[in-house]
Formats: sequence, C-alpha cells, structure tokens
Amino acid sequence: MKPGNAESVKRVYNHLRGAEMSTARVLRNLTCLLAIPALALPADQPKTDVDPLALEVLKAATDSIRAANTFSFRARISKERLATNDQKITYFQDLRVVVSKPNKMRADIDGQHHDVQFLFDGSEGTLFEPEKKLYATFPAPKNLDLLVDALDKRGTHLPIANFLESDPYKSLSDGLKAGYVIGRVNISGKTFNHLAFTEDGADWQLWVEPADKPVPRRLEVIYKKQQGAPRVTVDFMDWNLAADPAGVQFTFTKPDGANKIDFAKSER
Repeated sequence: MKPGNAESVKRVYNHLRGAEMSTARVLRNLTCLLAIPALALPADQPKTDVDPLALEVLKAATDSIRAANTFSFRARISKERLATNDQKITYFQDLRVVVSKPNKMRADIDGQHHDVQFLFDGSEGTLFEPEKKLYATFPAPKNLDLLVDALDKRGTHLPIANFLESDPYKSLSDGLKAGYVIGRVNISGKTFNHLAFTEDGADWQLWVEPADKPVPRRLEVIYKKQQGAPRVTVDFMDWNLAADPAGVQFTFTKPDGANKIDFAKSER
C-alpha cells in the first residue's frame, strides 16, 4: 500500500480524527487491506512484519513536523541507567526545543543534576553549562540531519533526534522489522493512537494525538542491545508547528568568566 493512495489517506485521516467506525466498516477496510498484493522482496532482503496502517499513522504524525519550517515543543525525558549493583536508576530531564529549518536549533535542558543549553546557528554548535560556565564548540554541518550525526559522534545522544531531522518518517521507519497498531487508548481523559515497532537494536512505542495535524505525544524506547536493556521515555508537550523564532538566541555569546572545554569522547 502506498501512503499517497487516496483511499488510504482518507482511512488514516478518519482514524486520526477519532471518527468512530462500525464493525462492518472495520471488516470492510481490513478486507481491502488484505486484498492488496504484497510487494516482492529481493532474495537477500529480510522479510518484515509491518502493518501498512501503522506506517501510515506514523507518517501522518511525522508529516506535520516535516512540513513545518519552524516548530517548537517541550519534552519530559526519563532515562534508565544501571547502578553499580545493576539496579536500574531513573533520571529526568525537561527540554524546550526551538527549530528553524534548515540549520538552526536551540535546546534548553533542565537536568536532574545540571542544566545545559545547546545552540546551533548553522555554522557552529555549542553546548553550554551555565552554572559552571563551561562550554564546548564544534564546526557545525550544514543541516540538522548532519548535526544529529555530529553530536552522536561526540557522545551527545538526543532521544528526540529523529524528530529533528528533515524527514522524521524515513528516520523512524528505516530498518523496521515489525510494526502494528495496538489501537485507540484513553489516558487521563484523552484519546491516543498507540503504535508499536521493533528494529534490530530497540523496541519502541509511540502515542499519537488525533487531530487535523497529528503529533507525537509519547515515545518509549527499550534499547535491547545495551546492558540491562534500559528504557527511555519522552512525553511531548506544547507543540507549535508555526513557531516564531524571532528573538530566539541560536548563536552562543560567551559570558564573562566562561571556560572552553573539549567534548568527551563517545563510547559508542
């Protein structure tokens, strides 16, 4: 099934808007889905078990972000780490992110132990810790896609990185082994579409808020290949797909008394 198919788009739109479907209509949609011929895979390409509807809902949720020239959001992140006795300890961060495509981004991170600012102005990337007045810089690549890779190589890993790229859908769907729609769920009086996916290194789930322009509201990732299989959870809030970045400081201005340090080497 191609995401651009008119009937497919109509069905996904109704699903995301929260339209109620009768049992007969559900069965009719499933019959149409099963009647579509499967695409032939090359002999050396592994087979996957990905429900086309799951991909369509994922695409609809990320297309809203892809189409926005500027956007902003808040996120609360919880990360599990192993203590010396192998107990999982949870740490929290609050993020405020502003993006101006193709090459500007600012993230203010309120961490459990320290606060950090990240600024990217299209020519230079800077990580700054205001309390200790320490900062590290690097020559920034020309766009946000390359920026994500550059940060990863320097040991800075952002759980929200996929949503910063120019095509979040491609970033999230490449390499999927399985994916399906769990269904509509009610959480704290709100309705969400619940998706689940599997790839080589991780199992992850996404909760999407139905709307004319649907957006992700929650992401959970279990990193299967890391010791202890830690979980990262991201709750997205305050999406603004037409943010006005006027007045946002993307360029780092060195404060008096600030000291420059080097990025720590990545362990990956």
